[in-house]
Amino acid sequence: MRLLASVERALRSVVEGAFGRAFGGRVHPAEIAKALLSTAVDGEQRHAGQRHTPNVYVVLLSDPDMRALTPIEAEVQAQLVDALRQMARSEGLAFTGPVRVRFQVSPRLSEGMMQVEATIEEGSPRGHLTVLRGPDAGLVFGIYSAEQTLGRGDAADIRLTDASASRIHARILTYADTVMIEDAGSTNGTHVNHERVPRAELGHGDLVGVGETLLMFEREV
Repeated sequence: MRLLASVERALRSVVEGAFGRAFGGRVHPAEIAKALLSTAVDGEQRHAGQRHTPNVYVVLLSDPDMRALTPIEAEVQAQLVDALRQMARSEGLAFTGPVRVRFQVSPRLSEGMMQVEATIEEGSPRGHLTVLRGPDAGLVFGIYSAEQTLGRGDAADIRLTDASASRIHARILTYADTVMIEDAGSTNGTHVNHERVPRAELGHGDLVGVGETLLMFEREV
C-alpha cells in the first residue's frame, strides 16, 4: 500500500523516537507502524455513507520484545493513536469509538516477529446529523470522533453528494460534552439555524446548512 507523505512523516516521528529506543532492532519499528496503517485502511467498512475503519488494535509480540517495550508502553500507545488519527483524517476514514492500541505477548511468535489484530468496536456517538433536505435526504451520520470533516470530497469523513458543498466544507469538533461546527473556508459558507457562522456550538435540534443540504443535529441522550 502506498503511504501518504503526511502519514509517513507522522509515523516516522513515532518509530524514530520511543520505538527505536525500546526495541533496539528486535522488531523493526517501521514494520509495526506500517502494519497498523495497512490494517486500518484494509479494514475499511462503509455504512450509511460513511467510511469506517477499525478503532481497536492489538499488536502481538514475543515475550522478549514485550519486555523491551514495557518501560515506555504508555508513551508508544499514545503516539500510535495520534498517528492513526492523522491517517484517518488523510484517508477520509471515521472511527466508531475511541481509538485504542495495546500490546500483548503471543507464545506463537519468535523474537523479532509481530502480528496486528484489529476490530471495530462501537462507542456511544456524541450525536447524529440527519439530512432533512438535499441529494442525501434521509441519511443519518453519527458523530463519534473528536474531529470529523463534512463535505463532498473523497477525503470528507461525512461525505455529501451536494455539488454546492465544498470538498471539505466544515469540521465537527467535540470537546467533552460540547459539539461544535467550524467552517473550513467553504465557498458558500456554513449556516446554523439559517445564520452564516464561522464557528458555533450545536444544540439538540439545531439546523445546519451546507450548500443546498439541510441537516438537523440531535444530541445523544
